[in-house]
Amino acid sequence: MILDGIKVVDLTHAVAGAFAARWLADMGADVVKVERFGGDRTRASGLEEFEDGSVVPAFGTANTELGAMGGMFLFANAGKKSVCVDFAVPEGLDIVKRLIAEADVVTENFTPGVLAKWGLSYADLTAIKPNIIMCSVSGFGADAPDPHRPCTEPVAMAMSGFSHMVGEPDGYPLTDGTGIGDPVTGTIGALGIVSALFHRERTGEGQRVDVCLLDSAFAMDTTVLPFVATTRGRFKPSRSGPETGFSSPYGIFKAKNGYIAMMAGGFGEGSAWSRFVRLIGREELLHHPDWATTEARRNRSGAVRELIETYLQATYPDPESAADALGAAGIVAGPVLTPNEAINHPHYVRRKMVTECETPFLGSMPVISTPIKFSATEARASRGSFLGEGNEAVLADWLEMSHADLDQLYECGAIEHDTLIDALRANGELPDPWGTTEESGAAVS
Repeated sequence: MILDGIKVVDLTHAVAGAFAARWLADMGADVVKVERFGGDRTRASGLEEFEDGSVVPAFGTANTELGAMGGMFLFANAGKKSVCVDFAVPEGLDIVKRLIAEADVVTENFTPGVLAKWGLSYADLTAIKPNIIMCSVSGFGADAPDPHRPCTEPVAMAMSGFSHMVGEPDGYPLTDGTGIGDPVTGTIGALGIVSALFHRERTGEGQRVDVCLLDSAFAMDTTVLPFVATTRGRFKPSRSGPETGFSSPYGIFKAKNGYIAMMAGGFGEGSAWSRFVRLIGREELLHHPDWATTEARRNRSGAVRELIETYLQATYPDPESAADALGAAGIVAGPVLTPNEAINHPHYVRRKMVTECETPFLGSMPVISTPIKFSATEARASRGSFLGEGNEAVLADWLEMSHADLDQLYECGAIEHDTLIDALRANGELPDPWGTTEESGAAVS
């Protein structure tokens, strides 16, 4: 795989930063997730089920899935090996520093200044390993004037201008509803890391990669902020509900039994509008002054919507068939899918965007796959780890520790693991990293 041989120490404890290391794991990097006692806070996320049968995701719920391997944790941490360390115990902190000395990359998303208290700032890391690459993910950036100000994905989307553009013109601005800002930030972080690795390959020099949620959300806008910037603020965009103001028709339209997204703008022969009016048998609208131009159609958007939706609902049994017919006519269109429909849609099945990963106790667990497809190398999603599942294997492999070393670390409280690990060892489902049959009493207690 493309990142074989690259070692990553992942100190992240939430979502955005964790994604940066997740994508590296998919590409073959050996990623060790160092979790403090209690584990990554997303392990305490799960589903709450109510008396009416409804199920909703929740933070801090006791209803986490077996081994705290719920969907949120698994998506952001698939393919990583978990080592559980108490940073407050000197022997535990020493383990972290020794792992960093063996690593190529460190990822973290602590509040700026927190790592320095443990002697793990970027300056400290360069003393441990001069050419280390450190990726710091935060809400407002490493140079934030108030480093303790909290930030989450909805705040980033709100402050980037995104939320202002979503919703009805006279209604509330809306969130995106999916949490896309966190994985986007992690993806940008991963890009920064591989760029820094390439730079180090050429120069031998490591560096710090500084990524934040606000910048990432801001930079992902391709249609609104660029026009605000180039017009130096003269362009003042506003919410437009199910349509956009950039073309007409362009937006979400009601079909029979659902909705489609559709773009059929332009004017004159060869335009998407010309293809659409021919498809519906209304060629006279191609040159009619009330319909021919984008501006004319914007001025009568209600009539345009009625024309489109009447045609869709009278002609096609569902959004998928409507979108297929429009696409065949050269018109940009796609059905609005629920998440449940999307995960089983032929496109995502064909692209293998969900990988089934065999997981002890849980059986086959579906994991959202990496979206990058290489022609000459492989990217592959794999299962997540139970808390502390990698203690023995990682410390034996990376730090050449013995059974006796691990016993001492458990006895002094420097490391711990989920009780499920004991059952895995008893069942022989975790290989002995030392290649012996010797048992470590403290390690499996």
